[in-house]
Amino acid sequence: MARPKSLVPSYRKHSSGNARVTINGRDYLLGPHGTTASKREYDRIVAEYLASNRSESFGREGGGYTMAMLMCDYLQHAKRYYGVEVSSDYHRIKLAVRQLKTMYAEREASAFGAEQFKAIREALIDSGLTRQGINKRMRLIVRMFKWGCAEGKVPATVHATLSLVESLKKGRTTAPESDPVQPLPQHVIDATLAQLSPVVADMVRLQLLVGCRPGLREHCASPAILRHHCPYRLAPCIRVQERRNVFVVVVRFLDQQEVHSVVLDHPDPVDPLRAAFVLIAYHLTINGRGEE
Repeated sequence: MARPKSLVPSYRKHSSGNARVTINGRDYLLGPHGTTASKREYDRIVAEYLASNRSESFGREGGGYTMAMLMCDYLQHAKRYYGVEVSSDYHRIKLAVRQLKTMYAEREASAFGAEQFKAIREALIDSGLTRQGINKRMRLIVRMFKWGCAEGKVPATVHATLSLVESLKKGRTTAPESDPVQPLPQHVIDATLAQLSPVVADMVRLQLLVGCRPGLREHCASPAILRHHCPYRLAPCIRVQERRNVFVVVVRFLDQQEVHSVVLDHPDPVDPLRAAFVLIAYHLTINGRGEE
């Protein structure tokens, strides 16, 4: 049975009498074998190697670190950090660096600049991708270089240069626009509302009312969460009144030390607090002012 490969490079004796450790095919001489100083140097080098997540490019001179090595290291990091679920950024990163691999895999990472960055973008435009899709891929590439700079694999000037390149602007590129996202038919929404719990149904009605994105729901999960997230301090005044046989909810809140009241007709006074937080979310979303 073959001996399992050690995950940590071993401390060994070189023919010169010095201690050595071999990483990625390169020997590091540590000083006289068996001395405290050589063992301290061994610990330092191995710690740096492990901190690089055992990168195959560890120990290479800066001039030999290629784009292929950077992409390999970053994809390993992304796989660990983001996971491999269907919605993971890992898959989007793999797609984003595909054109980069095709054009510049053997180029030194330190020599990558704005010209190469724009050449990749032009190739994506020629492929027929939408403007929004191209911008997303280019941002992921910039993020990869940011990580490489933070890990000491690429000079910081590379990321600084790429960050200065502006995204494609609407109407100023030949890249097509993405198709607009169309709303669901009203009858589908109505049928869905009947199957939802009261709180979730209110969230959907709020989105329908103000045209907000689904991501706003996390701020509307409960009045307590809304109070925690919104930049306004609620005054202790949430009350239900009856005006002309119609129940209304009145909420007072502090905005820059000014007290504002917001009124909303609500035919069901059973749960005025739920009606109140829907009202507040609606008011904050449209940045409007209620009745004084």
